[in-house]
Amino acid sequence: MKNSEKIPKIQRLKSEKAIQHIFAVGQSLFFYPLKIQYKLEEGSVSAQKTALQFGVSVSKKSFKRAVDRNLIKRRLRECLRKQKFVLEDSLAIENKNLKCMIIFVAKEEIDYDTLFTSMTVLIKKINKKISSKGHVLPKEE
Repeated sequence: MKNSEKIPKIQRLKSEKAIQHIFAVGQSLFFYPLKIQYKLEEGSVSAQKTALQFGVSVSKKSFKRAVDRNLIKRRLRECLRKQKFVLEDSLAIENKNLKCMIIFVAKEEIDYDTLFTSMTVLIKKINKKISSKGHVLPKEE
């Protein structure tokens, strides 16, 4: 695995204050079984050293066992890791920052392929919002 394919520590969204801000003033997108709560901001990357920050969340109410929650969170992070370059490219072109929380809303465990598909749909929706000025983005493979 190349270094560029890893999720750097700086891209993890851990600040309770930042997460509360996303839920207070951010927007949301939904495509079963995922909901993304996000905040898109104008600004340069140098302020926080990365244009993309994210966190994942799985309900303790729906999945009592930590091993079940952790499995789903690992799958979500992997789905985003494989597709984050699309967001990073458009954020760099538009000079914007994106902070988001990915929330798993299903009550049962979902297979990886379904998660990957719904993550793809949500990333495309966010990408449209990022590049609303009509810039041409690179084609996805």
